[in-house]
Amino acid sequence: MLVQIFFHHGLELVSKVNKQREVTRTIDNKKIAYSRLQLNKPDSAYFYNHKTGLRIDLLFNFPLIAIEVAKKAQKKKIRSHTFTIASKNDLIRLKEIAFQNRKLASDAQDLEFLNRI
Repeated sequence: MLVQIFFHHGLELVSKVNKQREVTRTIDNKKIAYSRLQLNKPDSAYFYNHKTGLRIDLLFNFPLIAIEVAKKAQKKKIRSHTFTIASKNDLIRLKEIAFQNRKLASDAQDLEFLNRI
């Protein structure tokens, strides 16, 4: 279901990145993407939109338990859409983990922003 929603909005499953962690290959077929996730059972995956550069990271109950993150999340309405957003502390913890694993400048910038608000 989630894979179908992402594909509907122009996102594709990332299958390869280069040393700079830039997307170099995606899976553009939702059935293949779903099968890949089912077979590989990864701890995380991410989807990417080539037109907008939007990247959505998914963590599958790792390293924080999703149900616990969801309990502390807040609902925010932006225009006509309602989003469930993790608590500030959970966002910071997840971003710290991402930065430790990827060493991306964008993760460092996100951490700086989250710690300022």
